[in-house]
Amino acid sequence: MAVPNTIITARMLQVFLETLSFNASFVTEETKSECLMILLEDMKEYAQDFYREFDFWSSAPNRKRHIPYVLKIVSTILAKNQEQTASNTLGIFQQQI
Repeated sequence: MAVPNTIITARMLQVFLETLSFNASFVTEETKSECLMILLEDMKEYAQDFYREFDFWSSAPNRKRHIPYVLKIVSTILAKNQEQTASNTLGIFQQQI
């Protein structure tokens, strides 16, 4: 799997993963972090949509190379959700003790 190539140009942030690319604009240096969060959210939404309709998108010739990235993003989301659930559950148990 290729390493993402991130390009920051004049007020534009771009992330490229082989044939997969995401772009977002920012106005000031302060909004650059907001721009990054938007890009990450876009990547997350794309991966979730792809995964929901995996049979359809994985058979599309121009989308097959996205599969490793989609699986990595979805597995990261699931791991973070599991981590958050465990943390919340532990917090509930600690409150009861």
